[in-house]
Amino acid sequence: MKTIKLVKQTMIDEFEVEGVWFNPNNPNHKVHGKLSFSPKDASLNLLGSLTEIDNDLFGLRQGIHFDTICGETLSGELVCLFHIIQTSNKIRFSGYHSQTYKFKFMIVGGHFSSADELIFQKVSFNSTYLESFMNISPYTFNFEDDVNGFMKSADASFKHPEINKWEIPSIDCAFATNSHFKFSTIGHKDVIMEYTALLDLISNSPQNYSWFLNKIYKLLSLFSLFTGKEQFLKDLSFKIEDTPEVQNNKYKVFFTQKDFKEEKDIDSIESITFSDIKDNLAIYLNKWYLLYNDLEPIYNLYINTKYHGIYEEWKFLNYTRSLEGYHRLRFTDSTFCNPSDYDPIKTAIITHLEETITDETLQDLKKNMQNSISYAYEYPFKKRLIEVANSIDAPIFNRIFKNKKDMKGFMNKVKETRNKMTHPQTEDSNIFSNRTLYLANIRLSALIHTLILIDLGFPSNFIEHKLSYLYYNLETAKRELN
Repeated sequence: MKTIKLVKQTMIDEFEVEGVWFNPNNPNHKVHGKLSFSPKDASLNLLGSLTEIDNDLFGLRQGIHFDTICGETLSGELVCLFHIIQTSNKIRFSGYHSQTYKFKFMIVGGHFSSADELIFQKVSFNSTYLESFMNISPYTFNFEDDVNGFMKSADASFKHPEINKWEIPSIDCAFATNSHFKFSTIGHKDVIMEYTALLDLISNSPQNYSWFLNKIYKLLSLFSLFTGKEQFLKDLSFKIEDTPEVQNNKYKVFFTQKDFKEEKDIDSIESITFSDIKDNLAIYLNKWYLLYNDLEPIYNLYINTKYHGIYEEWKFLNYTRSLEGYHRLRFTDSTFCNPSDYDPIKTAIITHLEETITDETLQDLKKNMQNSISYAYEYPFKKRLIEVANSIDAPIFNRIFKNKKDMKGFMNKVKETRNKMTHPQTEDSNIFSNRTLYLANIRLSALIHTLILIDLGFPSNFIEHKLSYLYYNLETAKRELN
């Protein structure tokens, strides 16, 4: 088997390495095995057993009492597998024992007894579309022709892009750009230069691996809204300290991403790119993390639906849930009256029902009526949607809707469509279906997207300009709906 360096691999590579492996609780018992990794699957196949003891050859009685497997590859790299699951445990008549383990993630660069020990200060990562999102070319080319117009020489040079750094008080971190350059030659024929854009997240205090990963995923969710593309990690490495003088403190992380995909580069005109946001990026990122704390269920529902939605009906219901939930969380004063003023009204109605409905056969009806008035002071669904739409500035509003009448008619049809989907027995003469449902989803998604960008602080004219590119059929929806 060809010897490879794991530290030079990424999460989108496929590779196999051999080594010796052991349970951290029993480091003297080492077993030879092969580690296999691909973006879709990862496993450790052992030619022996980590659970076998003298009076229990199958390792059945003692079970798996460890959550981590440590190893050293034949090239000397230290590897740790975390959150392991034994998927196979075999022994043949010849006494040959083999085991297979799956794991949630692995780290190259050191040994740890458990995931609780994974405390770092800095993470660097590369994600899908990052180079085109950064929209910076680090290469310069120079061509020289002879007197006859034929190329005489060609020069290519690379310069690392300028490092930018922003403070993010809401998570007590700094965010910075970075890059990696790889240069190689193959004989006298080929020269290979490869540039990789990186982003760094540097905490002001040491944090657990899971804490960093949570912040990265929230950042990638934001990037997905900027680019219109679902985001995945391609490369991930951590440092215990953000100090150049500390040697050998870099740890490379690998885990599978079964839904991984990367299409062609993003179009800088059709997306929100780094050059569009870098001057105010500290503001946008700080607000994003603050808002995520309050609106996480809404953001997660919207983004998951936007990129994983298959059926238009499912997308429609989730988009309407997102808008209704957004209104509840952001428009907290939008009620028919103050809750404290409503309490005596509610009490009076409940008392009246108690005195009026005394028939034993109607007690369930009475309870249902009493429950239904508990939140009668809140706005109904359609009124919530109309208030949300009315909250956006005129330039953006006019990009999504023809006018106020068009918006109110659309929201009424949204209400009727949702009622039909959740109560199939209702009439369906005024609902979205087929093509109109598809166009309604575009309009709803654009509205939610707009609200997020407004909350982050993007100017109205910028949002209005980008909407037509982020939602190609938005103009068609405005023209054909209602």
